[in-house]
Amino acid sequence: MNNMPLLREYTQNLKKHEDIVLLHINHDVDNSYRFNTFLENVFGKVFFIPVIYDGAAEYKTYRSFQELVEEQIERVLSDAVIPAVENGKKIIVIEDGGYFLPVYVRAVRKYPSLEGSVLGVVEQTTSGTRRTLSHSNKNGLGFPCASVARSKVKMNLESIFIGQRIVEELSLFLYSANTFLNFGNVLIVGYGIVGRSVFKSLGSYSCNISVFDIDETIRKTAERDMCKVFSDVSPNMFRKDTVLIGCVGSSIFSEEMLRAFMDGEAENLYLASASSKNYEFILLIEIALGKKNISGIRLITEEKQEYYTLYGLIGNGKKKHIFLFADGMPINFFRKNVISLTDRMIDLVFLEMLMLAEIMCTHHLSDGMHLLGASEEFKTLIDEDGLILHRNSLKDTSIPASFLYNLTKNFLRYPHTIVVRCYLKEISPSL
Repeated sequence: MNNMPLLREYTQNLKKHEDIVLLHINHDVDNSYRFNTFLENVFGKVFFIPVIYDGAAEYKTYRSFQELVEEQIERVLSDAVIPAVENGKKIIVIEDGGYFLPVYVRAVRKYPSLEGSVLGVVEQTTSGTRRTLSHSNKNGLGFPCASVARSKVKMNLESIFIGQRIVEELSLFLYSANTFLNFGNVLIVGYGIVGRSVFKSLGSYSCNISVFDIDETIRKTAERDMCKVFSDVSPNMFRKDTVLIGCVGSSIFSEEMLRAFMDGEAENLYLASASSKNYEFILLIEIALGKKNISGIRLITEEKQEYYTLYGLIGNGKKKHIFLFADGMPINFFRKNVISLTDRMIDLVFLEMLMLAEIMCTHHLSDGMHLLGASEEFKTLIDEDGLILHRNSLKDTSIPASFLYNLTKNFLRYPHTIVVRCYLKEISPSL
């Protein structure tokens, strides 16, 4: 069942951009594929590049998602997109994770025809926005980037559901390790949108919650929320058995943090990633693979279970245990066929992303990053308050076309069209 009524009505009235190739980089989950179907109704060719989470045998690896996805993007560019660009096509990117720009910066040196072919990049997440902004600032890309990461929908609605799903999955995983989240000691690393939503979702579990963040302003927010806050890594973080929730999207479990755990009083540490990356606990994985040695700390046992791997370590005469949940992957995506967000929730986010892509096709935006929810030009083009209020009032899947006309001003002028499906596995050099 495709329960994305806002997207359905919006795409029914959009002009098909036959001259545009769209790269859609997103989670390998059902609602991403459903979103892709709508995108195929708008753009001439759509290539879906999945970020694989479920640990299927052919994808089983401890390489970072960044590296794996970049390889797929490079293949799509060389096999299909470059020939299309040479035939006059333009490129739009819609992504979750900030994967495209590092590849583009390298590829444009190899394929000069790429320069000037990108109309824009639309990003969904905070970590992806930071990565995109970093590459944009360093390389003077010559095209706009836009993000929904600070939109009202992302910050005020989606974050609530994400935090809830992370906590629900974490509770189940802890049960599998014969322990409980209730009354436990929880350390949230990274107190941004996701970290804070996790904190709020933990409210009914009566946990002892502490926060570690390197940003002073964010730490003050955590203090106002009555959290115990750490500005530096310390053994005091691990005075009791601790559930560590990583909400950053980069490597957070450093050698310093491992040593702090080994020096602390806790015997057990439970690691769970709440980001959309698989790199937060890479140090532990590299130790297990024999790629990393930490002086004075030795891995002595490794026990694989369905939802976690149990590592036994010894250092300074102390034996400790680390439970790594979901192979270090996002905990809310790991269990097969689990819904992270319902269609009716993600409908809002996907709609805003598509709206930004449509703006890039029909309006001139300056180079650099533009944030929905902050950038002035978007305030006159997308009515987020109206969108949220109307979505919340829906009792069925029927939406008046006039409502979406008002939301997107002059965008919705064209009849519905259908295009041929084109996924990664169907890449053809001719477009």
